[in-house]
Formats: sequence, C-alpha cells, structure tokens
Amino acid sequence: MYNVQLKANMAGYIDKLRKKGRPLAITKNGSPEGITFSTEEYEKNKETARVIQSIDAGIKDANEGRLYTIAKARHILKKHLHKKT
Repeated sequence: MYNVQLKANMAGYIDKLRKKGRPLAITKNGSPEGITFSTEEYEKNKETARVIQSIDAGIKDANEGRLYTIAKARHILKKHLHKKT
C-alpha cells in the first residue's frame, strides 16, 4: 500500500482496531512486516512489560542471593520512608 493510500484510509484502520479489539498485521508483499494496535492495547502491553521486568529483576536478585526476611525488609522500608519525611 502506498503512503497516500495509507493516509487516506487511516481513519478506517483505526476504527477496525477499536471494533475488532485485536491487532492488525501490516504486510509487505504478503509477508508480515509489523503489527499495529489500539492505544488502549499499547498501554496494557506497556504495563505488562513493566510487571514482567519487575518479576525478572526479583528473580535475578533471588538467584544472586539478595534476599531479605520479611522483618528485615520491613526494617529497610521503614528506614527508607523515614528519610523521605
């Protein structure tokens, strides 16, 4: 699809994204080249990525021995929170 066609049909593509609630594939010569999705889906994906990154960081910390008991973690958090006030 040429750029002019894309611009002319963009509103229709955006409507399809909202109505179908799923991503649209962008192809070039019949091969997938990209994916486009609604802003709502984009925000959900960003949040999911943040959660996964946090979990990965926690697993890495655990694997490297950076673990605390609940009592020690509470102590550290209280100490940190008192510094901010």
